[in-house]
Amino acid sequence: MHAVRRRFLLPVTIALLGLAVPAEAGASDRWQDALDTAGDVIDELRAKAEQAILLGGALLYENRHTVAGALLGCAAGSAVGATSSAALAPVTGGAALASAGSAALIGCGVGAVVGAQIGYPLDHVFEEQ
Repeated sequence: MHAVRRRFLLPVTIALLGLAVPAEAGASDRWQDALDTAGDVIDELRAKAEQAILLGGALLYENRHTVAGALLGCAAGSAVGATSSAALAPVTGGAALASAGSAALIGCGVGAVVGAQIGYPLDHVFEEQ
């Protein structure tokens, strides 16, 4: 990541220095070199971004049931946690409402783990166990 930033900063710095220097016979050549370098950096960044998108999509496709189970488990667990706190509110005189956020967070974490465990075997049906 830092190498990409350094490679990107160099053409920008060269371009800015080219603007600050008075017009000379070789100024247009320096400007063109800076633009060519910036174009190369942009093309490399575009290629790396495309590669990352494809790899991420392939990874998500291979584990789609695990991810979906985790998301649905989180939603269900947080709903159970928050409603259980709200249900205890009349009994505790409203004190349980203060813990609704924490209960929802814990419910989301537990639900995500359980949902991912349910979805994992669906992603790995044909693998030997």
